[in-house]
Amino acid sequence: MTHDLESMIQEKLDPLIECCALLANENKVLHNKIDELEMYSRRNCIRVFGVPETESESDKVVLDIAKELDVPLSPNELAVSHRVGRPDASNNAKPRAIIARITKHNLRHQLLKQSKNLPKIPGRNGVYIN
Repeated sequence: MTHDLESMIQEKLDPLIECCALLANENKVLHNKIDELEMYSRRNCIRVFGVPETESESDKVVLDIAKELDVPLSPNELAVSHRVGRPDASNNAKPRAIIARITKHNLRHQLLKQSKNLPKIPGRNGVYIN
């Protein structure tokens, strides 16, 4: 009797174990796909470090830097920009980085290439782009 009961339980349990393994595999595949999509969406983004917090809008800062580097970036080619993280109230805190999404990949590439000239621009010492 117990043998029959064990075989019935095992009979019901096997499909559940198989289903669980399939779902775990599918979950892993979907996580990888999400990672790939997130990396692709960040493809046209840049990070600007070292810009003092006192400067106003991050869009204006990015456009000013592009202009100083002779990169023809217009406001409609800058999708979005913002500071990263929470503001720190202490006086000696490092300024937060700015993330900007540029709609055209070639402009992003041009901006990154010209960023090596940032230290030569007065007032932009300590500012760099990744």
